[in-house]
Amino acid sequence: MYRNWSALWEGWTKILYVGAQRSVMLMLLLIWVMLLIYTIPWIGFVIAIAQVLKHPTLFHFAEMGLAGLAILLQYQVRRQGSRALGTSTKYWWLQSLGGLLIAILAIASIIKVETGWGWTWRGRKLVSVK
Repeated sequence: MYRNWSALWEGWTKILYVGAQRSVMLMLLLIWVMLLIYTIPWIGFVIAIAQVLKHPTLFHFAEMGLAGLAILLQYQVRRQGSRALGTSTKYWWLQSLGGLLIAILAIASIIKVETGWGWTWRGRKLVSVK
């Protein structure tokens, strides 16, 4: 759909919020879900490992196990989708960055649409219509 990063950024930041019918609550829900499902388990896992290495307690091992379980569930969902679509799971772990990227795109989309700041189409500046 997009040939490069700037075209992807431009396209998605322009349509994401509009596609959510300019609902800030829906966008906040999207941000929360993307971070919760894809990004936070990885951050939690890294933090838990650091805690275990620094001061191993049963609580820190439990945190590590819970974050690891969430990551395993991510992989299982990706594996099922890959089976259904005939794709590879080779880069499944990049979902953690994908969740963060979607959250950032959502925030930028709200800003662009509501302010008109940086809104362009094929190199031409657009004006936000309310």
